[in-house]
Amino acid sequence: MSDITIQPEDTPPWIREHRKPSKAELDDWLCKGWSVEPEALELPRPKLKDELPRSEPECDPPAVVPKPESSSQQSHEPLEDGPVSDLLKILDRAEAGVPANANSNNDELGRSKPRLDLIEAVIREEPLCPYPPVDWNAIAQRSARSGEKFVQRAIYPEDSILASYMDASRQICEGASCWSLGAILPVVAAMLKRRVFYPRGDKRVYLNLFNFLVGRPGHRKTTALKLAEQVAYVCLPAAAFLPERCSVEALFDEYCQEAGGRPDKLWMVEEANVVMTTWAKSAYGECVAAEMLRLHDCCKLQEAFKRNKKEKTSSKGRRVIPETSTSAVFAGTFSAAAVPVARVKEGLSRRFRFYVGEAQERTIIWPDSSLLKEIIESFEPLLHLSGPIGFLDDKATMAFWEDYQRKNRKLLDEVGLDDDTLGARLSTAPDNLLKVAGLFEACRSVAAHRASFSRVPLECFELAAVHVEENLRAGAFLDKYSKRKTVQERAEVVLAVIRKDFPVQHPDTSYLSRTELTRKFCLHTGRLGALTPEDLYLYIIPELVGQGEAVLACKRGKLEVYAFRRDDKAEGDDTSSG
Repeated sequence: MSDITIQPEDTPPWIREHRKPSKAELDDWLCKGWSVEPEALELPRPKLKDELPRSEPECDPPAVVPKPESSSQQSHEPLEDGPVSDLLKILDRAEAGVPANANSNNDELGRSKPRLDLIEAVIREEPLCPYPPVDWNAIAQRSARSGEKFVQRAIYPEDSILASYMDASRQICEGASCWSLGAILPVVAAMLKRRVFYPRGDKRVYLNLFNFLVGRPGHRKTTALKLAEQVAYVCLPAAAFLPERCSVEALFDEYCQEAGGRPDKLWMVEEANVVMTTWAKSAYGECVAAEMLRLHDCCKLQEAFKRNKKEKTSSKGRRVIPETSTSAVFAGTFSAAAVPVARVKEGLSRRFRFYVGEAQERTIIWPDSSLLKEIIESFEPLLHLSGPIGFLDDKATMAFWEDYQRKNRKLLDEVGLDDDTLGARLSTAPDNLLKVAGLFEACRSVAAHRASFSRVPLECFELAAVHVEENLRAGAFLDKYSKRKTVQERAEVVLAVIRKDFPVQHPDTSYLSRTELTRKFCLHTGRLGALTPEDLYLYIIPELVGQGEAVLACKRGKLEVYAFRRDDKAEGDDTSSG
């Protein structure tokens, strides 16, 4: 195609109308294959004030790139590097007789086409971003390093039989040490039965515990439970064990001595996921859950099923067991511990003490199971301990207990009405402290070869307080985990909306202030299920920060600006490949 030179009557309309060309006009003009004089790219120099006719009103020059005057007349001020500066340099070279495009084969001066991307950049007038660029690669690496796994600490007295048991378990089980400790404590409580107790008013506080070992599948939770189970099978009779799954109708016979049962029980559940699913998925399951969880309080059992009536019993067919004692150990995954049914979840939170580990603590090439056989014999003296225990005569211990109670009540007063789960855990924390301290002292007494004990010293209370605090920390982690899936889904939606509706201010970053985020996502907080500012800034934004998709880019006074990583390049690649 031969070159065509634009004549005066073919001048583009934006030149004649003193305005910028639209992208469509510019594309249409360039796609015709015309080679254009450099002057055709410029607007005519606006007339000076003195040159305007008196009939024409004065007006500001159009907001376009003016035609640069020659260096002999006036040199323009140097501009920063960018699209505008590059375009001015091209025009300066064209006026000086140098081809505008150095790579052009057109030797005729001023007839090479300007670069389309430079002209488009001038038309877009991209604003400069006031925030520095974000190194997303560094943030991704930092997020990967900061993703530490939650592992609960194992707190126990070193001068007790628990220390030797824990040392042996670490050479047999690869799982978290807190699982081994959480599994053996209910076994110790079951061996003490109702012989050891705190007298409190007209009631007794027994040392029974409900513990839940929580971790990922295949991380050796069951191995930790089976180690404690070996101790229990050697030291306790067969009637002391509850089956993993039991109906309400058959539960009474398990505790009734006349039916071959025993009022002091140990409940060890290797697959808690099955039990929890049964409790949560049916109305009958909820009734079973309510009845089983009542056993934590050492309540009496009674039943009046007509078919269970004995010939020698009352004509009413009612049977009563005045007092029971049950300790339990469950092992399950995070989904099992985060029960969605509110009624069951609150009951679990009040009664169960959680032992949580997200990772294995060690690698064992070949376990030495012979170590445990020697340890089992050291637990047998627990079967002979008995008597009431207390601490009221110790001023230091009593002062510690009083201070703990006051702090606990203060925390309970600060719990919101919508956080029943935390309130349930805090309400039972003092009783858990008493029970754990009593179990610690029982294990210390056996290690010291004492035939009995009647007082729980201050050091046991202090260790038990730290132990219970770890249980509360694990429970709080489970609460976050139960919300985590929902938060991740909503965070993905928020990030997609940001990438679609907000401009890119750096090649891979969009910046939004807190005000912009609230106005975009939290307009309808009164609607059921609508996103609230609390959800956005306490859960969703921290989730995106943890994923390496967002970062707090600027904070000056009340101004908070968040940077969000763009994924436009990856999306473009997928589109082109499809």
